[in-house]
Amino acid sequence: MAFSELRTVLYLVTTTSGALEAFEKMLPFFKKHNSHLVELFVIDPLVIIDISRFSGKSRAQIEIEHEENGWRYLYEIEETTKDAGLYVEVSLQIGNPLDKILEKRKKYNCDMIILTYQITSITKRQERLIQDLLLRTSVPIMLVPFN
Repeated sequence: MAFSELRTVLYLVTTTSGALEAFEKMLPFFKKHNSHLVELFVIDPLVIIDISRFSGKSRAQIEIEHEENGWRYLYEIEETTKDAGLYVEVSLQIGNPLDKILEKRKKYNCDMIILTYQITSITKRQERLIQDLLLRTSVPIMLVPFN
């Protein structure tokens, strides 16, 4: 697929300031292709369990914090996207990130999947997600690093 055919992009939102900066750097690319953006934040129950175990907070409390934080970042990115004159759809899902990404990719017939990651701290879970996406989807996957 040529980038000239790029129309609908699935953008996996993460909740760090670096990810917001990475998104802003991607805006000219999205505008050039007049992309429709499907912005997705996924709460992974396994991450909630891990954080709960190490923080001493309840799973419900961690999930609420993640949900609130996820919506905050989704809304901020949504406003930036709308201000750029682009169409955007936002979604927060709870479940296996791979399954949720593949569901959204299929539902919106996305031409590309974009993931951001922090250069200094990519996790084994993120590496596995990238590998699984490469095996289970036929669309290009763009990895956008940030500091």
